[in-house]
Amino acid sequence: MKILLEQLAEDINLEELPDTWSFHDYVHFSNEKNLFDYQIDAIEKTMKALYYFYQQIEDYEPGEKPFVHERRKKELFQRLTVKNLSPQAFDLKRTKKDSWKYDLYSSYFTPEKDVIKGHHFINRMSYWMATGSGKSLVIIKLFAMLDRLIKNKEIPAHDFLFLAPSEDLINQTKQLVDEFNRKSDNPYIEMINLKEFNDYKTNQRIRLGEIPIFYYRSDLISDEQKESLVDYREYDNNGNWFLFLDEAHKGDKDDSKRQTYYSILSRNGMSFNFSATFTDELDIATTVKDFKLSNFIKSGYGKNMYVTNAQYTSFSKKDDDFTELDKQKIVLKSLLLLAYVKKCYRKIKEIDASMYHSPLMITLVQSVNKVKSDLVLFFRELEKIASNQIDEGIFQVAKEELYKEILQHPNYEFNNGNVAINHDIFAVLQMSDIWQEVFNSKGQGSIEVITSNDKKELAFRLKSSDQTSSPFALIKIGDIGPWIKDHLSGYEFIKSISQKNYFSRLNNSEDINILLGSRAFYEGWDSTRPNILNYINIGASDAAKKYVMQSAGRGVRIEPIESERKRLSHLVLKGVVSEEQYRAVENYANALETLFIFATNKSAIREIVKGIREEGPSQEWKDVKLKRNENLADDMLLIPTYTNQTFTQLPPFRLAKKSFTMLQQYIHSMSNHLLMIKYVLTEDEVNRIRKMVQEPNHVILDEQMLYKDITLLMERLTSHISMKEKVVEGFRMVNEDDIQHYRSLKVEEDSWEDIQQIMNEIETNNSPDYTKEELIEKQKAGEISIEDFAVLFEKSMSPKREAKYRDLHFKSSSHHYYVPYIYSDVEEQSYMKHIIDVESEVTFIKNLEKYLSDDYNAAKELDQWFFSKLDENLDNIFIPYFDNNKWKKFKPDFLFWLKKDNHLKLVFVDPKGQQYSSYQSKVEGYSKLFENQIFQYGDLTVTVDLKLYNQEPITGRYAQYWFREIEDLFQFNK
Repeated sequence: MKILLEQLAEDINLEELPDTWSFHDYVHFSNEKNLFDYQIDAIEKTMKALYYFYQQIEDYEPGEKPFVHERRKKELFQRLTVKNLSPQAFDLKRTKKDSWKYDLYSSYFTPEKDVIKGHHFINRMSYWMATGSGKSLVIIKLFAMLDRLIKNKEIPAHDFLFLAPSEDLINQTKQLVDEFNRKSDNPYIEMINLKEFNDYKTNQRIRLGEIPIFYYRSDLISDEQKESLVDYREYDNNGNWFLFLDEAHKGDKDDSKRQTYYSILSRNGMSFNFSATFTDELDIATTVKDFKLSNFIKSGYGKNMYVTNAQYTSFSKKDDDFTELDKQKIVLKSLLLLAYVKKCYRKIKEIDASMYHSPLMITLVQSVNKVKSDLVLFFRELEKIASNQIDEGIFQVAKEELYKEILQHPNYEFNNGNVAINHDIFAVLQMSDIWQEVFNSKGQGSIEVITSNDKKELAFRLKSSDQTSSPFALIKIGDIGPWIKDHLSGYEFIKSISQKNYFSRLNNSEDINILLGSRAFYEGWDSTRPNILNYINIGASDAAKKYVMQSAGRGVRIEPIESERKRLSHLVLKGVVSEEQYRAVENYANALETLFIFATNKSAIREIVKGIREEGPSQEWKDVKLKRNENLADDMLLIPTYTNQTFTQLPPFRLAKKSFTMLQQYIHSMSNHLLMIKYVLTEDEVNRIRKMVQEPNHVILDEQMLYKDITLLMERLTSHISMKEKVVEGFRMVNEDDIQHYRSLKVEEDSWEDIQQIMNEIETNNSPDYTKEELIEKQKAGEISIEDFAVLFEKSMSPKREAKYRDLHFKSSSHHYYVPYIYSDVEEQSYMKHIIDVESEVTFIKNLEKYLSDDYNAAKELDQWFFSKLDENLDNIFIPYFDNNKWKKFKPDFLFWLKKDNHLKLVFVDPKGQQYSSYQSKVEGYSKLFENQIFQYGDLTVTVDLKLYNQEPITGRYAQYWFREIEDLFQFNK
């Protein structure tokens, strides 16, 4: 099953959405938190999908009839399924198995020839986001975004319902809502129990918040009303819900019924379904953001995962088939890795004390309170190792086996990289290091128990350790009472001095090195500390699969430096960390950026990991890896940066005549004092607004700029009068986030193997495109050595620089930013993403190739030159321009860097016809910033040019910006 809705959203340009479809802040969540780029992307794609549904299909009008919503659903279904699925996809027929579902749906959806058509269920968006990726923050930001669209009268004013499967998740969301509300410019969100819905709607309840969000446990939505259960029919709300589901599928026998209730509740609205594990085909098809665990790790946001061959098999049969030595050896291996990672951590701290986290081991067990429970057995082995009651020589055997395994099988589960064990640290590990790094003690010792005011946790410390130090281990289970009674008789107990909960402070308690427990703590816990993860007797059932995926998701989070949650190599490419900083800690960082997994059954865990890797649409789309060109001269690959300054002359405000009349009437009806109070304005700002509505030259009537709501109109107007002008701040070297689309190329699985073979065959370590004669001349002139001549000549004679597959062309050029670049003869083909497949762009690239094949082309007069395709959705190089009352980003299709002597010329090239949208505003934006401007960057003189490519003759005011001949592109005087 393919992901379809995300593809639709990617084809919509956010910059081109009307002003009433703008969201004032995609980035900031609270005073403490900003969203990561993938979270922002999820919200932006939601906005685009909503725009398609509520405006492009058929413009929403308040008070419209229900059949309009049905028309939208049919059109969306058609758009998603055409060329992808059969028209019968997701139809529900009456069968013996599904007769109950058919009968239930028939009360709400009209059957057609005994079939309930699939389009009835298409009004949903799914968010396939890894555990630990911050789904809750996206949900809360969506509350605010949808509320804004409701106030703008662009979508229906439906109520919001939030459902989650546990009180912990609901409480976590409430805490984040409180944090969101503390930011003064955020709308105030009020969380209200669903049982209060009817009182709230009949005005029998005091309203405290600007955005009311009703909530309940998803597993308590039922078809009967009891003390905790709620009958969905009592809260049907005519199907007018915007329904938010957070992991609202527990997988039990009632799950299918609840999914049916969810569809009914949101039938006239929309559902937003968040999960780390989707299996339903409709959920997959309607995924609007695909950022599951494998993508999370590949994108650099998580630790790499390594599943060891060492198994906790000795714990699966208790003492019947395995010796005590087996148990000691496997526990020692996990402790050895923990001690090793802690040693690496200390080395990094010596270099830079602000980097990384204190490593932690998590041991998750199946049984807790049995006589020989998994937790008891593991704890007993810890106790023996702490007090040195282990077989002589077992330590060395465990160490040698572990080291040999990692050397022979170093591969990560998702990335192509390997575990890189630092031999100098690992080879000299001794038992004393385990006592020091794991047990916080200089030597062996017996364990004492520390209790806190939390009845679900116990902490442990060695008597031989510094008594001022924190415990080395923490047990977190449902109820600690029976465990104390049954398993800790005879131990010395002490009370925590602070009486505070240890688990809540775990991120800051660096001395706690081991966390033991079952499933009591894996949800709603945010930590970057885990590096070792033990699964003891966790099987391969569906329930176990979900548990492993979610707990592993908790373990892969990473934060090498504060507020930067990507692996360090990605931060170097991003420009956040210097190459020198990276090299200084590189030999130790690999350990901190790896999640080592031990399990009772490694095959079961590997099958789960394999399932994560291959789940859902990853079987349909596969990554294609391109390489950054090794011949690039980085010091000339500059891009402009921008800053804000006060406008010298504020541009006119555009709005429809109907909106202008509404604005005039409103302003005339309000006193200066009221306007100042209501919109937090100064008297000068109020006078400027009055002047705008009285003098026509400050307003341009534009029927496309229709504001339906006076609140939004005043918000945009007050923002307009205080708006800043964008100006060029300077230039900087391009980084990986500026041009990144070539790392996001995907191809349908059926074509992947053939295309990957082509990629392997094409020369990627490009030599300059010199002829034999040119190489001879360079060698005679002393520009290259005889050895260089031989290497370059061999490459010039042998490399495969181009290939063709179906309608795709692969071209490897020493002048392009990445190799190879790819274009298609078919307009917007559907089986490969993020290549050149727009007709105007393909025409340009073909004509460029043709021109460069000429021996006398102007490019040869340059000292150096490079170019790159730019992707408007993924890349971050742009020219700001003002259009329709807001700043937008003009992202041309290509950027050329041309260098001659000490003059660097950046040329933005956009191949389009004259009819393409807003080109006049884009040209004006370029002209104000760059035209006739000369900049300095070091020893380089820098100019910026804009060229719109069209083979048809162009006349009129903007003719100077259009070109027909490729030669004009390479002329410094044009």
